[in-house]
Amino acid sequence: MVFFVNDKGNLRTFLSENEMKAAGFKKAIDTATEEEYNSNGCYARLINDEVIIGKTKEEKAAEEKQEKIDGYLAELAELDRKAGAGRFIRDTSIAYAKKNGMDKGEGYDHLVEIETRAAEIRESLAPLLETAE
Repeated sequence: MVFFVNDKGNLRTFLSENEMKAAGFKKAIDTATEEEYNSNGCYARLINDEVIIGKTKEEKAAEEKQEKIDGYLAELAELDRKAGAGRFIRDTSIAYAKKNGMDKGEGYDHLVEIETRAAEIRESLAPLLETAE
């Protein structure tokens, strides 16, 4: 069992009632099982004189939103890298073909796919970034 004590506005955590009493506290303001406490990352706080174990719904939502933003940004960075390399190769190939009187050729449809996906990501990312704190 985990015992929570309000020590002048600070939350103190004890893993046994004897440990709590040895520290000079007579009564816990709340308790939790060790499993519940551990499964929430041993994270507990005192908010408005109430023990909150784990993250609040708002914190979880903000964390999920940030993970989504980070995922979009990582994918966008990779797409931008691929598009840049693809454009360089395309432009170099076209210049070489022109210089040597050759047909410039095709085969750069993947750039359109990359740029389309990047535009989709930017569109999805915009509202998330507008509301980011």
